[in-house]
Amino acid sequence: MLPIKSVHPQILLGTRIYERIRELTPRTWGQPLRSCILELRRYLLGWLQFFRICTSDVAYTLIAIDGHIRRRLRAILLSNGSAGARS
Repeated sequence: MLPIKSVHPQILLGTRIYERIRELTPRTWGQPLRSCILELRRYLLGWLQFFRICTSDVAYTLIAIDGHIRRRLRAILLSNGSAGARS
């Protein structure tokens, strides 16, 4: 019987969630930004339910993911040429 390896939550978050966020926030988003945010919200609520009790390591990872999401949403705004994104 093979030994079972445990996967640290930070490693799991670092790989799968970033890939999924890239899929959910393409730069050529052709729909309203609100629908993109709603899809992201649904996905992220599932992860937060999975990690209900956060350790400090997971909390720092979630902060990094938050920054990544904001950058991706900002890129969508800039690529769409929204009125609010231009100065």
